This record gives sequence, structure tokens and C-alpha cells, in this order.
Amino acid sequence: MKLFIRAGFLTIFFLALLAGSGTVAADDRKDTSEHRLVILTLDMDSTVKESNVGVIKSLVGLLSTLRQNDDFYLSTMDSPETYYGPFRAGDKSFSSFNSALDMAITLHKKNTAVDVAGSVSEAYNLLGVENAPEGSTLYIVGSGEIPADGDYMARYMDPLSEMFAKNKWEISGLTLPDASESMVTVLDRISSKTGSVRIELSVDSGLKRLADEIMKSDSLGSLVSSGEGELSEGGTLTANIPVAPGTRNVLLIFFKESPSGSLRLNNPEGIESSSGDRTSSRVLETPHIVVWQLADPIPGNWSVDVKGMIGKVSSWHIASNKFRLNLSTDKIVPTGQPTSIVAYITDGDLMVSPGEEAYMTATVTTPNGTSVLYQLNDKGQQGDVVAADGYYSSTITPSGAGGDYNVSLELGWAKLTNTLTESASFKAQPFPSMMLTTLKTERLYPGQETIVANVFVNVAGEPFAIEPSALTFGIGQDSASAGSFKFVPRTLAADGQASMFDVLFTPFVDGITPVVLNLNLEYAGSPHNEVTDTLMLNTIRLPLPEPEEYTAPSQAVKEVISTVPVTEPSLRIPMGLIGIPIAVVALMLAALIYQRAQTRPFGHIYNEKGDPLIDFNSIKRSMIRKMLFPSIVRGSETGIQELKGITFKFKGNLVDIHSIRVSPTVRVDNQPVVGEITLNDQSWIGTHGRLFNFLKSTTGGAFVEPGYGDD
Repeated sequence: MKLFIRAGFLTIFFLALLAGSGTVAADDRKDTSEHRLVILTLDMDSTVKESNVGVIKSLVGLLSTLRQNDDFYLSTMDSPETYYGPFRAGDKSFSSFNSALDMAITLHKKNTAVDVAGSVSEAYNLLGVENAPEGSTLYIVGSGEIPADGDYMARYMDPLSEMFAKNKWEISGLTLPDASESMVTVLDRISSKTGSVRIELSVDSGLKRLADEIMKSDSLGSLVSSGEGELSEGGTLTANIPVAPGTRNVLLIFFKESPSGSLRLNNPEGIESSSGDRTSSRVLETPHIVVWQLADPIPGNWSVDVKGMIGKVSSWHIASNKFRLNLSTDKIVPTGQPTSIVAYITDGDLMVSPGEEAYMTATVTTPNGTSVLYQLNDKGQQGDVVAADGYYSSTITPSGAGGDYNVSLELGWAKLTNTLTESASFKAQPFPSMMLTTLKTERLYPGQETIVANVFVNVAGEPFAIEPSALTFGIGQDSASAGSFKFVPRTLAADGQASMFDVLFTPFVDGITPVVLNLNLEYAGSPHNEVTDTLMLNTIRLPLPEPEEYTAPSQAVKEVISTVPVTEPSLRIPMGLIGIPIAVVALMLAALIYQRAQTRPFGHIYNEKGDPLIDFNSIKRSMIRKMLFPSIVRGSETGIQELKGITFKFKGNLVDIHSIRVSPTVRVDNQPVVGEITLNDQSWIGTHGRLFNFLKSTTGGAFVEPGYGDD
């Protein structure tokens, strides 16, 4: 139930209301309100003091300014069942609320009852009937004596405040400077139970604190100080308010201890914004608060001259800007690679220029909390592609560690102190990369196809299968016809993808051919491109022997005398019988020399706990492999399942490990094995998710902590 009051018949309506009994209703709404409700409940005995009346009127002015479009109701603690309202803040008709307040103060009789529990209960009923949305608030303004014992609080006040909290409605206690201790105690308790705070409405700080609480709760930003001081008779104060380009409106709030005095608002050209020029500004004056609202103000430095006031005065402002700062960087970027930070400014849906004196910065905070400030530019340098195109850019390199990067964009102007800020973020993670292993790049011959390199596509060392078409060649323009290239997958998956490729080159002409490999694909929702270092291929042509001049044989006639051979019995042993044993002995001798010249396996393999697994010197092997391959040990001969497919080659004091496996990978000291790699003393071998430590000798050796294994 509620009562609408119109200014034209306010006095008659109030007299009729106060003469009758019960609540007078003028309208019932059953649909859920789209506007929050604000109920102001007054301890009318506190209005006996004129100073308190000034504070209450200033309170109403502050609430109606900061809670625009909320529906206001007025009630009194001596008659909590009667409400006046609703009055919508921001409407021209809101002046009726102030008229209602004046009439209630005028008609008040001293020493009336102060029923806080009844006021809270009736307010809860009103909010329920109106289906009030979250954030609706009951403001209780009081100073008189009320019950505050524990039994009263537990029986009445606590259950009521808990019902408010359950509906996400707030109770905000506002005590006047002369408030009783019991009023302070009760309002402290019920305010805190609904997530709010009690505030003492002192002129110098209480109203400002209330403004801060409302702006914080409604995410309206923070008031910025533009000047403050304590004036004596005849003193003046000038407050400066910088207004940035693109400002939509500015809210100026002056808190003053003295109800008297004057303020003069000057635009950047020094021209006064008079009371007669209100098309671009509005002013609200109360005893202790003056509110000035500027719409579409001229950019520049505005000023306010304060005169005729005695006591403390402070000036605060907050501005809203139609410019928005936008980050154009991809949501996900590769780690360890240069990334462009690109930002631009919009007004609505349109991209705009902030002016020649504008500058932009980006503060990038890494996942470990380190912040780095980058100066963005639109001059076509330091990461900016095109000058004066409205895009402000710089280049950064995310570290090898992936994670979320927070970006704070800031737009400012050279001659203004105020800035605009906007927050954004992007994520860095490993992207597919190419590991290029060079095999043969020298002494290539025209027309002969040669495997010059192989390429391993991976993400952070793990195989990443791609379509062969994702790999392309880049050849210098002068070498476009130097030969043909192709990629041959080592192992194709069912879907035709692979992670390791041989790079084949068939040169057409001799000379040096520079070539790079390109990886182009879609990854993490963005196009990704990577280019290898330049590979220099040297082709030579085999020399042909010089042609020799043909010389005819001599034509001289020789006399031929025929002879008849005489066969005599031979006493020689056939050479075939002697040659076979000699050849066998020579082969055996050569095999013995070869076998004796080979390096015997040496070293040990331990697991990640330091337990010995293999002693290569005493490993059991077949006699044939010992004879034929004394310096080569297959992984299958070690008896360790995870080492199958790996070959150990011993030569001198070196040990090489060879793997032809594509998946799972074999890694040595956290580096994928592509072909062959040399083991160092205490190297770690990772395969099948296990780690093995290779030691050349156990004498004086130290077991080291493992690195990372593979999948």
C-alpha cells in the first residue's frame, strides 16, 4: 500500500492524512519493479534542531543524485505504517518528495514515539508487496533513545535484518551528530547484518563517506578530489576540474560546512556557466551539498570559484567518457615469440582519433605478477605497422611460461592531467613449432634427389601431427628454378597427418640455393605462421673426363709361324686349392682385427631412484651379435621394455643413442631425439613416461636429479 502526493494539493492532503487513521493508498502495483526502492525513515524528534534539518535535506539531495531512477518513499518512526511515495529520482516531479519532507517537519509534534522495529517491519512489508529488486535500501535516520538490550535485539531486530539480508535488501543506519548511544548500537547491528554500515552524518566527512559507499556498491567509480580547504571570512577557494576529450558528462559535488556562500563555474575559456545557461548543466543546491552536472562539456580545464563560506569545503568530481579503449591482440598468443599489442579508440561503434596530443600506454602484468609498461605509438615504428591509422601498437615477447596476461590500457593527453583506463587480457601458451635437423647440404648433384633435412613438428616437445599441406617452402626469387622440393612423412596416421617429415631436394642446376620452411595452420582459433632459419644448399656438377684423340693401330705385316704345343706332365699344385685356405685365414684374421678394434660397451643405467639397472660391460648378449656387432647394443637386449627401438653405439669414449621412433618420443636431457644424439655422462633418457640416468663410470659419479620424461 502506498500514497502518491502531488505538489498542488500537498498541504490539504497532508492534513487529511494526519487527521485520519491508518494508511491511505493511491495505487497498487503487482509486477516486479524494474527500479530499486529507497525508503527514508526519519526519527522526527531529530528535526527539532535546525542543523539536523539541514543535514537531512542535504542527505536527500545526495541520495537523489547518486540513486537516479530509483523510487523513493518517505516514512516517519512515529507512524511507520504510513508511506509517502513513490517519487522517482531524476524526474522533475521529485521536488514533491522535498515538499513532503518539509510538510512532515512542519507538522511534527515534539516527543513522539520512536519505533525502529515497527519501521523496519513496515519497510519489509512494503518491499515485499512491491517485489523490490536486489539493492533496494532502507535508510534509517535517527538520534533518539530506543531499546537496545540483548533480548530486544535478538527477538525483534536480528530476525528482521536477517530477512532483509535473505532478499539482498540493505539497511543503512544514519545517525545524526547528537544521536544517543542506544540508537548507534542498534543501527550498527542491523546495518552490518545486511552487509551495510552505519554512518554518522557529520557535515565534514559523513556525507562524503555515504557518497563513497553508494558509488562503490553501485560500481559508479570513485570521486576525484579537485580542491579542499577551510575558509575564513572573506576567503576563496578555486577548484580545477580537467575535462578530457570525449567526456559525456561530469558530476561535481561540493561538501560545505556553511549553509551560505556562492559558487561560480567557469569553462576552459574563462566564461561563467551562469544559472541562466542550464541547457548543458544542472545544479542542485542544499544547505551542505551543491551538485553540478555538466553534459557534453568542452574539453579543457574547468574551474569553480568558492566564495562567502566559512569552515570546511571540499570539491569532488567524476566524469563518464564516451571513448572506449579496445585491445586488438589475439585472445591466445604463442609463448616465446614476438606479439603485437594493438589498441584503438571507439565512440560507440565508430573508431575515432583521440587527437594529436593523445598518447597511449599498456601495462602488461605477467602470470608471475611482474608488470611492464609499454609506450604504444601510431607513428609507424616500434611495432606499429602504419602511421596515423588510429591503431596504437608496440611489440612484446611473452616469456616461455604460459598463462594469463592482464593488460591495463591508458589514454591521456599532453596538456591534461586526467586519463582514461580500460582493462583487457590475453593468454599465452605454446604453439606448434618446427625442429629442423640438417642432414646433407653440401656436394649435391643436379638431377639427384637427396634428403637434405628432416623436420619435427611439435608443441613444447610433444609431437603434433599436421596435414602435409601445412608445410611449404620459401625460395629466393633468384633461385625459383633451382630445383624441386617435397616433404615425405615418416609415419602417416589414419587421417593422413604426420609430425615428422623428410625434406627432399632435387637440384636442377649447380650453385647455392637458400630455402626456408614455412608452417601455416589454424591453432587456438587464430592463424599461426612459423618460419625456420635459412637452409643453404650447395649443388655442384661432377667433372667429365677430357676426350682422348683416337690413334689407329699399326698396319705392319708380321710373319706368323705356327707351332704345335708339346704337353708335358705338370708337377705344380693347382692354385685354387691353395687360394681357398689362404682366403679363409685372411678373412678370419680380418674379422679378429675388426672385432678387437671395436669399442666394448661400457657405462651403467640407473632408474630415477638411483637403482642400478644395466651394466653395459657385463650385459648378456648372443654370441653372434657379440662377434658381429661388439660395439652396438640394442635396447631390446637390455631387458627393459621402454628402451626397445633404441640403439646404443659405443665408439672410443663416446656413446651415441639412435632412435627411429616417432611416438612416443625419446628425449635426452629434455631434448627430443631426432635421428642420433650423443649421450653425456649423467645424461637423462626419457621414454614411455620413465626416466633413466646414464653414467659412464660409477667411480666418483654422483646421481643427479631427473629432468622431465616424455609421454
